[in-house]
Amino acid sequence: MVEDTMKAVREAETEAERILKEAEDKCHSLMQDADAKAAGIKEDARRNAAGTAAEIAKAAASEAERMLSDAEKEAAQEAEDLAKAAEAKKSEAVEAVLRILTE
Repeated sequence: MVEDTMKAVREAETEAERILKEAEDKCHSLMQDADAKAAGIKEDARRNAAGTAAEIAKAAASEAERMLSDAEKEAAQEAEDLAKAAEAKKSEAVEAVLRILTE
């Protein structure tokens, strides 16, 4: 009877060691899977961030081009207005000079 008990204890210990080994192996496997998934998630996030940064840069460049175009148009309009005003003042200046010369 003692032998049967000892045998049962040894079998229980062997079974416990086997279960512990399986648990350790499964834990190791799960950790490797988690590491691989985390690396994939990091890479996806990096790619998304790079894509988003590129989109932002493209939008900013487009906005800068639009603003430059608007500024160029505004400057051309101001130059045209100044030329017209100068032309109008030119005749007034000529008349003033002639008045002074004829007085």
